Amino acid sequence: MSRDRRRRPAVVRRGGVRRGVRRSGASWSPRDIAASAFAFTEETPLEHGFAHVFRDRIVPILRRQETRRQVMRRKALTGIGVSALAGAGAAAGSFMQGFDNGIFIAPVFAVAAAIGSYGYFQNKWTTGLASEVIPVMCDFLGGMRHGGPALSPAEFADLGVVPSHTSAALDDTVSGSHNDLGFTLTEARLTSRTRTAKGRTRTRTVFRGLLIRIELAGEAPEIYFARDRGGLANRFSEAFSPVRQGRQRIETGSPDFEALYETYADDPAAARRFITRRLTDGLLEIARGETGSSRYVAAATRGRGFYLAIPRTGDFLALGSLFRPLNISEDDFHQCLADLALPRRVIEALGPG
Repeated sequence: MSRDRRRRPAVVRRGGVRRGVRRSGASWSPRDIAASAFAFTEETPLEHGFAHVFRDRIVPILRRQETRRQVMRRKALTGIGVSALAGAGAAAGSFMQGFDNGIFIAPVFAVAAAIGSYGYFQNKWTTGLASEVIPVMCDFLGGMRHGGPALSPAEFADLGVVPSHTSAALDDTVSGSHNDLGFTLTEARLTSRTRTAKGRTRTRTVFRGLLIRIELAGEAPEIYFARDRGGLANRFSEAFSPVRQGRQRIETGSPDFEALYETYADDPAAARRFITRRLTDGLLEIARGETGSSRYVAAATRGRGFYLAIPRTGDFLALGSLFRPLNISEDDFHQCLADLALPRRVIEALGPG
């Protein structure tokens, strides 16, 4: 797992110093690390009781994984060093033999090899760490498990919830139930490959984030909550978008919702009965809470499924870093608990039945 996810806001405690961060801002020495205990401070109602689970079940894992982290870190640094030396040697050889292009090309390959070395060991270690820690966190929250069959991005694309794409990279999947409604969440990165006028292949990311399917208690009409792009753009989409063709646009009765969405359904009467004020307010709440603004969150219903695609720039369930000791990684565990609780928040916000 990469480390480019959103960071939690800094938590200030005990005289204005955040746990795990030295007052002077200096780096941690081996003696500091050895003296610092693994600890977790409960901050939200969701985390009530987790400190005991952390101490009894997770700390033994972390102590073992901390030793493994140090081994992996040394291997990564060795790989980076070897790549740097090889690049420097190749550049020097190119210079001596008069190959000017080699002077610039060799360092590029060296940097790529160094990044690859770090990425390989980082992913190998964090995957092993998550495979032991995340199931414990799921057990604490109850009613969910980590792993299992991933959602199909093609089904979401067919509903118009995500753009059409040519390939999909799927990562973590979490499934379970809450308030008697089942759910599945899959982290996905969808890309589209096209050819330019010059015949070159171009790949771009069309969606990165979380796919969520909520299992409804009863059948729902087909409803597509489309983004309101303005009069002319909406009419153009109605004419050429497959997911809008054959469906009728309906009003939801919520001015705030209508400012962001256009709603289409195959059975307008059934759709109006299904769409409650709680549902429209809930979609807006999810958009604000999960994207940090009033950004649009794509959604649709079909049969007994409620489908959402929540864009996200950072990784889901990102845990640990090769270059940060685990006993100063408490923020990661707070964020992972919040990540795992996302399907619950979605179900409680929408209240679908």
